[in-house]
Amino acid sequence: MARHQAAVLGKPIAHSLSPLLHNAGYRALGLTQWEYTRIECDEHELPQVVASADASFRGFSVTMPGKFAALAVATDRTDRAQLIGSANTLVRSGDGWRADNTDCDGVTGAIRTLFDAPSPQLGTAVIIGAGGTAVTAARSWPISLPPLASRLISCPMMTLYPPPAQPRT
Repeated sequence: MARHQAAVLGKPIAHSLSPLLHNAGYRALGLTQWEYTRIECDEHELPQVVASADASFRGFSVTMPGKFAALAVATDRTDRAQLIGSANTLVRSGDGWRADNTDCDGVTGAIRTLFDAPSPQLGTAVIIGAGGTAVTAARSWPISLPPLASRLISCPMMTLYPPPAQPRT
């Protein structure tokens, strides 16, 4: 049995390739004591899954519908997770869990790669979609996209629920 575990949490989750990708990375790095799995849970089940995780669990990747619940169960939150209002990453920290949201890095990285420039000037950014990453992209615009886009247009059918947290001052 692995001495260190991590898992992706979400529902549905059987389709996730995260275990394949992470376990391949562990093997490539010689991390033979690490194992990455998937645990199916919705936003109502997530708090109990995280609370009951034994000490071998070092972290969780969180997909929808659990991103808002992940932020709520955390004992420590990064500023950007707080601003965005959700978390896709929980890392064991002392006696609790530290929440972060790295989706904004993925969004800006994809834009930079697509336009083959470290800081492309796009003018207007349009977000199409209503999933967890679309919500993150809309909410993280003030911290991640202003250098790339001067204006944000989001899909009118998108509901930003729950309301985003106010930035810390």
